[in-house]
Amino acid sequence: MSRFATVITRNAPFTALASPREAIRQFTPNWFAVTMGTGILSLALAQLPGNVAVLRDAGEALWFLNVALFALFSVMYASRWLLFF
Repeated sequence: MSRFATVITRNAPFTALASPREAIRQFTPNWFAVTMGTGILSLALAQLPGNVAVLRDAGEALWFLNVALFALFSVMYASRWLLFF
């Protein structure tokens, strides 16, 4: 195996976790900061002066992404409480 392949394999996501369930166990509320930042950015894009449709559409797309992230993070955090506390 080449050195580059070794580095990529060693640093691949979730290789340090014993099982996918560990991702839920190690999930923390800090991840909700991602939804705060994404939500602020989506609202700011929609409120920029001028009538630029691309920015409004980008803000709307980010808002939908934010809703999906919030739902995912809420499910993971609730799962953490149900499974590990």
